[in-house]
Amino acid sequence: MGSHWAYIELGWGGFWGWDPVENSAIMPWFIGAAFIHSIMIQEKRGMLKVWNMGLITATFALTILGTFVTRSGIIESVHAFASTEIGYVFLAFLTVVIGSAVALTWWRADLLESENRLESFASRESAFLFNNLLLIGIGFAIWWGTFFPFISEAATGQRISVGPPFFNLVNTPLSAALLLLLGIGPLIAWRRASRRNLERNFRMPLAVLLAAGAVAVLLGLGSWYAVAVAAFGAFALATIAQEMWRGARARMRSKGEDPVRAVVGLVAKNRRRYGGYIVHVGVVFVFAGIAGSMFVSERSQRLLPGEETAVGRFSVLYRGSDIERGPNYTATVANLTVAEEGESPIRMRPERRFYPLAEEQVTTEVAIWSRLFEDVYAILEGYDPGTGAAEMTVMVNPMLRWIWIGGAIMVLGMLIALSTPRPDSRRVSASVHAREEPVASPEPVGA
Repeated sequence: MGSHWAYIELGWGGFWGWDPVENSAIMPWFIGAAFIHSIMIQEKRGMLKVWNMGLITATFALTILGTFVTRSGIIESVHAFASTEIGYVFLAFLTVVIGSAVALTWWRADLLESENRLESFASRESAFLFNNLLLIGIGFAIWWGTFFPFISEAATGQRISVGPPFFNLVNTPLSAALLLLLGIGPLIAWRRASRRNLERNFRMPLAVLLAAGAVAVLLGLGSWYAVAVAAFGAFALATIAQEMWRGARARMRSKGEDPVRAVVGLVAKNRRRYGGYIVHVGVVFVFAGIAGSMFVSERSQRLLPGEETAVGRFSVLYRGSDIERGPNYTATVANLTVAEEGESPIRMRPERRFYPLAEEQVTTEVAIWSRLFEDVYAILEGYDPGTGAAEMTVMVNPMLRWIWIGGAIMVLGMLIALSTPRPDSRRVSASVHAREEPVASPEPVGA
């Protein structure tokens, strides 16, 4: 939601600028995602209890840290509040939270001992553990880049800032590996996967991975990351489709249901599992949108009325500007006609607004022609009333809409997973007592 707001309102054509407040908001998401995966290992195998305590504590602590960053005013950001003393209240609370969690974990350490050990590298536990390491690695890289100016100033007396190149350099390979694991985790068995299990489950998805990678190379995507996203994303979707098809086919055979009813029944029967798969589908689409954004086309040009320019496959005709008055501003509105060869043209009207009563502030209102696989994004950078010339920036952003489509799918999957009915407490209690009761030894015959 925040990235969509930035894309529409800030008028620079991007959706994520690695701003400190943006970073502070997303760090808890990565650590929380790691916890959601590792808690399944604890639930299934009784492992990683201390690890999970650390993850859930870190998730909450990072949330408070983000509030401190936003409200303290210690950093410069379009999202941050002015400098106030309230931020240090959150810092004190953060110290209490971390100290209390560490003390509680140490005090209850005997209750947090693992019941099992990792038995094989080829197991779902191992895949989830690597998933955790990657998510934590991404979260730590974002934390380090965000707070490095303060660390460097404390260590050397000189504040050194890092920008988007650092975050992109570190997180690009980590996120590609994470996307690959997205397809491995659902298929590999718990405890120890046999060779037969691996061959049966991965034969089709691996074929899809190789085919998608080959197609991406033949299309000349150029970027290794885009090729990796195409191949690994197709692999992840293939594993999810295979799992859902197997479950639906079993219902079709046992209950005589049609395919649609079988899929709906399958999801309703195990909402946590298949809701999680739907979240993974959304993640793949988000990755596709991010990879597509690497291929943006952009042109900045001074145009007189009647002049035309081209951006990618689109022609842009500037037809002059209008002056319009709003309730508390005066707007210069550029009239553009944008057309793709063989299609009907559309009109776009980016604005530049002047607010005389708000310290003579000037803002831009972009115009966006949004389509399923690309956006045409127009910005009015400046206007010369003498000649009628407009300083225009026009961008073609491929696949960007899929970031928000993927986000919506992730929310849908999360809601499905959260709608899982709570187990009957009486049945759970009976199950626990049954496990705790010792099994009686059989008496000898004739005793």
